[in-house]
Amino acid sequence: MSIKLSEFQVNHDDIFACDKLGREAEVKNIAELLVNIPGPLTFAISSPWGTGKTSFSKLLHAHLLSQGHRAIYFNAWATDFADDPLTAFLGEMNEHLSSFLQGDQQKSEAWAKAKETGAYLARKVLPVALNIATAGILNIDERIEDKISELMGGVTEDAISEYTKDKKQIQQFKEHISELVSGEAQNSIYIFIDELDRCRPIYAVELLERIKHLFDVPGITFVLSMDKGQLAHSICGLYGNNFDGSGYLRRFIDVEYRLKPIKAALYAEHVFDATGLSAIFSKRQHQSNSFQYEKSEVLRVLELLDKAHSLSLRDLEQYIARLRLVYYAIQDGYHIYPYITSYIIYLQMFKPEALRDRTPNEYRKSLRRELISIAEQAGDRYGRTVATIEAHIAMLLMDEEWEVDQSFIANHRTIVAEQTGTPEEQEYSRNVMQYIEYVRDPRSRGINLKYVLNKVAMIEQFSFSED
Repeated sequence: MSIKLSEFQVNHDDIFACDKLGREAEVKNIAELLVNIPGPLTFAISSPWGTGKTSFSKLLHAHLLSQGHRAIYFNAWATDFADDPLTAFLGEMNEHLSSFLQGDQQKSEAWAKAKETGAYLARKVLPVALNIATAGILNIDERIEDKISELMGGVTEDAISEYTKDKKQIQQFKEHISELVSGEAQNSIYIFIDELDRCRPIYAVELLERIKHLFDVPGITFVLSMDKGQLAHSICGLYGNNFDGSGYLRRFIDVEYRLKPIKAALYAEHVFDATGLSAIFSKRQHQSNSFQYEKSEVLRVLELLDKAHSLSLRDLEQYIARLRLVYYAIQDGYHIYPYITSYIIYLQMFKPEALRDRTPNEYRKSLRRELISIAEQAGDRYGRTVATIEAHIAMLLMDEEWEVDQSFIANHRTIVAEQTGTPEEQEYSRNVMQYIEYVRDPRSRGINLKYVLNKVAMIEQFSFSED
């Protein structure tokens, strides 16, 4: 059983076979939109970290290729080590364009000239020209300072001539790129830039500046994947808290698209399968009939938590990684009590203060207080999943043996006996009491959470990678 998911990969022979999030229709709709909007265009897929931007971008890129379009995928974060993003970007373009341009002498020559001019710009001119054009937004290194000193401290004829030459080089580069994409609509190029928000802020800024000023030509469409809010925050950290990072990013983006939310249960099923947890569930079903609903019980808790707090895909991966460790630690034949185990794992991740050392009754009250808050935010205050978790909370250990806290459930007993409260409250209290009575019945196997909760508590000592 694997702890970490493998990197998302697209099978180009069957693109949507790996689409575990049900995004095929969404991908095809966006692809049609991009094809029908003539470039230049910068299209941003903006969504918070961990919501599936990379998988969506890879599917969209692969689908465009399958429809005969020229599409290039560039992972900005993978090239963050480079001194200049233009050099890395041109290198990636060169690798992909070589196959697209085979047999087309004219366009191959246009690309060769663009590469030559681009190398010159990256090496010498671009930092100066762009800094002047963008009013000093780019980081000013020693070369730029020297150039500005020349221009501002005398403005010699040679300096002006050199700057004019530099501007001409930029124009020539754009002309070569225009020739590369001229002609049929199929000559358009769709360039995907992923993981921008993971890059060093200065690297992301310089990359955006370069593509905006050099590739702003008909027939070029950029598809940027980013957490716009996070990138804007990083840019503010670079240039000062008073800098308008969001406004700065708007200069580069023509159309912004936010991904549709994904239901937690759908992605969780995929993670269960991909990491071998589904196989563990199946194995335990054969060990005992009382284990046969573990998977569905975990999914019910996840659905409740997702309704309340919109768990990201990364949140779910971290959550399930912790759950897998509990399964690793549990001996065969032991109950894992998915309702309370899943709930406490969530608290470990997002509400650790609820699990701080305190008396048993205070501990129960803290868990119940958080549960009610989650249920209300989920719009499911009196749901059966909530009632089952509350019943488990009522049965938490006080000493070595399990003992139901009578005062903790007194209100439920009163509601059931006297039929007070609303019909919803009565049904909820009956569900709590029925579960408690079931596990106290001599014919049932009973409940002993102490062993499992010790394993869950152990997970708090681990840290988990966010990559």
